[in-house]
Amino acid sequence: MSYEYALSNVWEKASERLSTLEATYDRTSFPRLDTLGIPLGGRCLEVGAGAGSVARHLADRVGPAGSVVATDIDVSLLTDLPPNVEVVEADISTAGFAAETFDVVHTRLVLNHVPARVAALRTLLGLVKVGGRVLLEEGDVFPTDAAGNELHGRVLAGLWAGLGARGADVRFGRELPRLLTETGMLDDIDVTCVVPVSEGGSPGAGFLLGSLTQVEELGPLTDVGDDDLRLWKQLIATPGRWFPGLGLYQVSGCRLASSRSRHSR
Repeated sequence: MSYEYALSNVWEKASERLSTLEATYDRTSFPRLDTLGIPLGGRCLEVGAGAGSVARHLADRVGPAGSVVATDIDVSLLTDLPPNVEVVEADISTAGFAAETFDVVHTRLVLNHVPARVAALRTLLGLVKVGGRVLLEEGDVFPTDAAGNELHGRVLAGLWAGLGARGADVRFGRELPRLLTETGMLDDIDVTCVVPVSEGGSPGAGFLLGSLTQVEELGPLTDVGDDDLRLWKQLIATPGRWFPGLGLYQVSGCRLASSRSRHSR
């Protein structure tokens, strides 16, 4: 299950792109995490921790007596973290964590990069204590698909195609509820989906622009003309213009005992 991100953290502007990602999605991820009932003194796992905003939030919720393990395949941006956060540079499939170790496991916009996604799901679920909680958040491009042949839709279709060519599944979010249900490892499954609509020049618009810029540097975007790109880059920076972004499926559940299945009761 070894993998690489299509959008690497070693890119010179990765910190800026991740800060706009956090500004776009933290405001929905944090309240969703809090609905899980993160226990004081608990032990949490944050997979694909990026620049660390979710790890910091979890560290605050578990308190000084609790702990958070923040993993990433590149931890260069995981700095200035609270003392109860341990940083581990590892592919989650080879990190060697013991089974049923964590009260809460979370990941966001990571599994879409993993080729063996179903196996990765089972690996993550196996790390959750019986009765513990998991929240997996994955993206889906249906909001920008809905823009059709309008400029925003055309340009982002090129971005999504560029990510797909590098192994990312940009429509994985819609599959996640079914896949988690089929594992038979979770009860109390709950699904929400958020669609950020961002004003030009805002962090949400900056996240789209930064992602496109990084993919563009890796090679020409398919079926996107120079005139379209130039005009889109002007519009995405223009206050008063509004743009749908990457949808985020948020799927949570409670870990069942190994011998049980939510379909057997």
